[in-house]
Amino acid sequence: MLKILSTIGLGILAACSAPAAPPCRAEAPAPIANGPATWIGPCLHGSADGLGVLRVARRNQAPRLFFGKMVKGRPFSGVMSTDTGDWRPAWRFDARLQPREDPNGDRQSSLQTFDLAAAGAREASRRYRAAGNIDSARFYDQQSRKLTEALD
Repeated sequence: MLKILSTIGLGILAACSAPAAPPCRAEAPAPIANGPATWIGPCLHGSADGLGVLRVARRNQAPRLFFGKMVKGRPFSGVMSTDTGDWRPAWRFDARLQPREDPNGDRQSSLQTFDLAAAGAREASRRYRAAGNIDSARFYDQQSRKLTEALD
């Protein structure tokens, strides 16, 4: 019982190690918009704006993640995680937040999308490291490497 309580206590401490931040409005891409979303990245005028990670919580399941760029609280370009452990790139998003692939379909735009996603993961890692949450920082470092290697 003591081991369980100490594990819970450590989890609470880890969750509290991030500095408090004002609410940052962020809309999730439609394919992963099924729970509360938290933006891990810069916030401009109360909205997610820049590179980072959008984490969408799901009941009794691993969260879904969007790595990439947000503009005025909306996803702009990046990569989403899937339940199968794969990546789903989105060159851009339409008005309903459905992902769109590059109409040219060239490899260079895919590389740029994954590079943007990897940069978002690095930004999340940097923020967690600055807050003292080393486990989360390592997780997002690892995701950044996986995104970079995805198109090799």
